[in-house]
Amino acid sequence: MQEYFGDVYATTYMRSFVELAQAQRHRTLNYKLKFSNINNYFIPPIIKDDPNLVDEWLCDCDKQKNKFPQGLLVKIEEQGTYPNFILKMQERLCSCAQLEIAMQTKATYKIIEAFKSPKG
Repeated sequence: MQEYFGDVYATTYMRSFVELAQAQRHRTLNYKLKFSNINNYFIPPIIKDDPNLVDEWLCDCDKQKNKFPQGLLVKIEEQGTYPNFILKMQERLCSCAQLEIAMQTKATYKIIEAFKSPKG
């Protein structure tokens, strides 16, 4: 899929199974996933600055690699319209939302807004 931002948008990103499950709740947007050949895992921001906790986290994830751990990163393809993305933002950019989807929604919003802004 080629990334595109205009009246409709199409974007790809690497995120976990957990985020994909949260994202699929927005039935007005389209999602697809693709597996990568590398076992990479989402690392929660609360532990990312502590190498010991990161190592322990990754070790725990790696022990479950044959069972598709929830933190396994997959390539997610997201497509939709700007108004439907706004609906997603209303639900996912709040303190009650899962952190990972809130972070990705904010990142996607910044890209969309950059493309919508007049060039000059």
